[in-house]
Amino acid sequence: MTANTLFPLTADRPSETELLKFWLSARAATDEEVIRDSETYRHIWSTWCKYLQGGQAGGRSRPIPWYEVDAATVLAFLQSGPASRKEKLESSSNETTKRRYWRVLDRIYNYAQMHRWVASNPLDGMTTNDTPKSEDTLGTILDPHVWQAAEKLLAHPDRFDPISVRNRAILQILFGLGLAPQEVRALKTSSLLYEASESDEVSPSKVHVDGHNTLRPRTLTLCPKTSAAIREWLKARPAVATSKSGQILFCTPKGPLGSVSLYLLVKSFLKKASDLAQREEPPQAGPQVIRNSVLVRLLEDGDHSSPWVARFAGLKNVKGLWHLRIHCSDEVRATLTNIRDDADCSEAVF
Repeated sequence: MTANTLFPLTADRPSETELLKFWLSARAATDEEVIRDSETYRHIWSTWCKYLQGGQAGGRSRPIPWYEVDAATVLAFLQSGPASRKEKLESSSNETTKRRYWRVLDRIYNYAQMHRWVASNPLDGMTTNDTPKSEDTLGTILDPHVWQAAEKLLAHPDRFDPISVRNRAILQILFGLGLAPQEVRALKTSSLLYEASESDEVSPSKVHVDGHNTLRPRTLTLCPKTSAAIREWLKARPAVATSKSGQILFCTPKGPLGSVSLYLLVKSFLKKASDLAQREEPPQAGPQVIRNSVLVRLLEDGDHSSPWVARFAGLKNVKGLWHLRIHCSDEVRATLTNIRDDADCSEAVF
């Protein structure tokens, strides 16, 4: 079927609600992240539409239809401070959050332009200076004092309800293995490998990571703290999981944990750790900053080669670590520069 048989013609431009529905349906066919995070996309779009109705932009004489906006309207919206749907844990004054709003609007308006519901994408009219900047390609790592504070918080939890137990297990696996955010969310109960402990209690000892996109599959050993946290979560998981959760390890009653939910969980935790350490919160406080920190610590501890660390991280070679060079010593930085591109680390044992 052609697009015109699936969607209204230009003369029958959809309402704002219908447009979002059409876009979500089209994207879901090729990107399951849209399904998992549909509530976040709905929040961003509805916040935008409320703004156009005059809810946050006083002084307008009339509402602006979604298809009549221009670049100036989008810029004013991004500067107005639309908040996260999760208790305002994010503020659009943060460039990362602005970029997220900008990206969703850009995708929806590109879709509308493709179907000739708008003559052009209004975001194309924004100048380079007005477009929210992408994240720093050099990466961010945690202040050592914040890392230590995070370890203290994980070692001395103050909440033991099932969701708190789940969140603690997620954080332990992030701090223990430095998995990429999408890898954490994709773990299944079948990803765990078991062996009997000294007390004869069968505990997860390793986890098989399938990799994601360019990341390679690997099997990693769990430290005792991470193993114990996962074991406690497995005991509590039946109180959270439903048929919709499937075999996803870190699940919700509705299914897999969404990427934004994971981001907000980590951001909230790192804020607590920063407060405890009396340090400023990291400028980028999502799961990636923990992964970056784990990899830099492995590079700097002197026990492993750069190719080993790259393999541990699921990377093809040490080129994938180059963005962390600013945080490394001169000695380590030299290894990231001089190792051959095809350096084989397939024999690394984790």
